[in-house]
Amino acid sequence: MAVDKGTPLEPYKDELPTEAPPAYTPSDAPGPSSSSSKPASHPPQPSTSRPTHLSSPLPSHHPRRPSTASSLLSALLPSPAAADLRATVRSILSALVREPSADVAPGVEVLKDCAAACRARGVDFAALCQEKSVEWREPLYWCLLKQEPGKEDEDNPLLHFLLSQPLQPSTISSARLAILSTSSDPSLQLLLRALPTSSPLLATLSHPTTRVLTPPPASSLLADDPTAFRILLHLPSFHARLRASKAGTVSHEFAARNRIWRLEVRLPTPSAAPTHPPHRNTRHGHRAAALYVYGFGLRVVEGAATHVQGSGRILAGREGRDDAQFRLPSAYLDPVQHVLPSFVRLEQVRDARSLEFHDSPLLDEDGALRIMADVSLTRDEATGCTIS
Repeated sequence: MAVDKGTPLEPYKDELPTEAPPAYTPSDAPGPSSSSSKPASHPPQPSTSRPTHLSSPLPSHHPRRPSTASSLLSALLPSPAAADLRATVRSILSALVREPSADVAPGVEVLKDCAAACRARGVDFAALCQEKSVEWREPLYWCLLKQEPGKEDEDNPLLHFLLSQPLQPSTISSARLAILSTSSDPSLQLLLRALPTSSPLLATLSHPTTRVLTPPPASSLLADDPTAFRILLHLPSFHARLRASKAGTVSHEFAARNRIWRLEVRLPTPSAAPTHPPHRNTRHGHRAAALYVYGFGLRVVEGAATHVQGSGRILAGREGRDDAQFRLPSAYLDPVQHVLPSFVRLEQVRDARSLEFHDSPLLDEDGALRIMADVSLTRDEATGCTIS
């Protein structure tokens, strides 16, 4: 084979391919072999300019440089498998639940680091914290169940950390079940404050125009025995809450006597439905109040059915005014059958109609409504009704 002697081949002899594509193997020979069995009638003509470097299709042995914060965290932290990371979080939660609440602060800091590692590796940390990984229950269930009576207001870092996670409906139901077992109203209030959008009313109050309603309602169990309890309810910014409610109803839940109760205050507002006359309840055979009769109602939301009867009063908010007293009529409250609550009509409470206005004598200077109620759960077998 004749080769053009005018073409400078010597500088590029190590870069010329000796075999046909796709294989590319540099040859140590200075040129084409004279003993080749395959004749080449048209040899490749090399370029007169120096060829540029070709990028290799083989994968590089050097790792990519992290380009985001998550990639940087993945590069700095150890790289366990997702299953190992989940097992580590479950183990830490199981150990912290068994520790006294005063000793869990360092462990909670470790959990925060685990949360960052889970985010970097695409693991749902909130769902991991709500798995039934501790004795077939969620860690939040055991935290609430371990709350010592009278010490619920003490700081519990693990409980607050778990409540800061987006809670699933099943976790909320389990938490309420633990509260039913302990009758801990402070624990219930913590749970309710962790769910700012659980109620349509609270979702309405979170609007920027009603940020004055930030203080949540509160309740205090003043006395508790096997057959009765006394509860003090504090409803801040009552009038604004009433106006923000489409149904004209302000309600508050509290825990007492292994039940979760709800006090409802229903007043006429421009957006509330009109009052209807009473109707016949054919199932129970007696006259029942209509859905939008205005007044005060007490019902059992969760727990065992019970008979109730009692009395209450609205604490006067203005100096020189007397408390407005009322009586809770006898009723059988069953959360399963959704029977009518123990209801007090608005006209049966002195000055209750004034609650529609800002300057009501029953409201505090800051617009709060305070109600104290004594509720009896004992039934008089002789007369067939409860006693107070």
